[in-house]
Amino acid sequence: KDQGKGKGKGKDWGQQQQSWGQQQQWSQPNGGAVGEVGQAQKIRISGCRQEVVGPIIRGEYTMSQMNHGKPAYKKEAQGANGLMVMIYFWDERDGPAASGWWIGPAIGGNMVWG
Repeated sequence: KDQGKGKGKGKDWGQQQQSWGQQQQWSQPNGGAVGEVGQAQKIRISGCRQEVVGPIIRGEYTMSQMNHGKPAYKKEAQGANGLMVMIYFWDERDGPAASGWWIGPAIGGNMVWG
């Protein structure tokens, strides 16, 4: 069952997501272009300086499945506090503000980091 993204988050949610996304650095570990995922089997997140979110999301991720026509990735090591961490794409089915790449403990969940 698809769950909506960004519901109940307030009118500033899209702006928060946009500013957060500008702080991240996504890359393919074997020299791929920063910000491009394509069909990479592994990606790495680095650079998040936010003291709570950074340790949770930084690290290596491996493609685990497809979601909305794009690869979804699972963090190889559990995040802080033993949390599972996923990176996934959400299309525009819940509106343009909900569309884009998300990081959270479950695909389509209401909890996301950002």
